Amino acid sequence: MKQAVFVRHKRKRNVYHVVWFEQGRERTQSFNTRQEAEQEKRHRLELMAEGYAQSEPFDLLPPHEKRGLHALHERARINGYELWDAVRQHEKALGQDRMQAITVREAVERCLVEKQGEGITPRSLQSLRSVLLRFAGRHGDRQFADITHAEVSAFVDGMNVGLRTRLG
Repeated sequence: MKQAVFVRHKRKRNVYHVVWFEQGRERTQSFNTRQEAEQEKRHRLELMAEGYAQSEPFDLLPPHEKRGLHALHERARINGYELWDAVRQHEKALGQDRMQAITVREAVERCLVEKQGEGITPRSLQSLRSVLLRFAGRHGDRQFADITHAEVSAFVDGMNVGLRTRLG
């Protein structure tokens, strides 16, 4: 962030301007004499040394972001909760939503156990088991989360299976 204080003389108007920067913008103040301008310059330099001219990171946000943050704060206040409570709750939910790292082979085994527990017919379970075990044979040691839709589609397209089996 630009920080400077200096005196600029405007000869046409015989005026002295003290120039400084706040939040990245140039600010000026006019004085009739150079002595008054130098005095204000010293005052501005003292303020900068004390840290008053240091802008906070939130001061640098664009106006639309400031308005958005203010609207969020007001909504939380109106609905009777703290905004930080909502942030913490969201972070907690994100932590719980993370996918557990399992291999394709483990996922296939779990799926077949779940389907058997749901009570699907033995014939449907046999068809599903056949397809899933073939897929696990090709991709068994890979992480389940790393398998793409394109890989699954290519595998199913390469097999001679009916629509009912495709949809599980």
